[in-house]
Amino acid sequence: MPPLLYLLFDIDGTLIDAAGAGRMSLDLALEQEFSQRREQPIALQGRTDLGIFTEYLERHSIEVNATNLQRFRQAYLDLLPQQMHLR
Repeated sequence: MPPLLYLLFDIDGTLIDAAGAGRMSLDLALEQEFSQRREQPIALQGRTDLGIFTEYLERHSIEVNATNLQRFRQAYLDLLPQQMHLR
């Protein structure tokens, strides 16, 4: 019998604490791709990545379209492993 495989989702941070690596990656992606800095807090808890990415763009007057969402998403995913390693 093959071993059981479990897949866990931790939407609200109760299982995993990444010490701010996700938020830092989001902020760095915004700077890298759109030359903007986050000035106001943006809630991350209990939200989908798409919702978070959309709010980051809207709050910074960046057009929310497929191209900009993909740029932001890819930059975030590229930065996240490094930020995880630093924390």
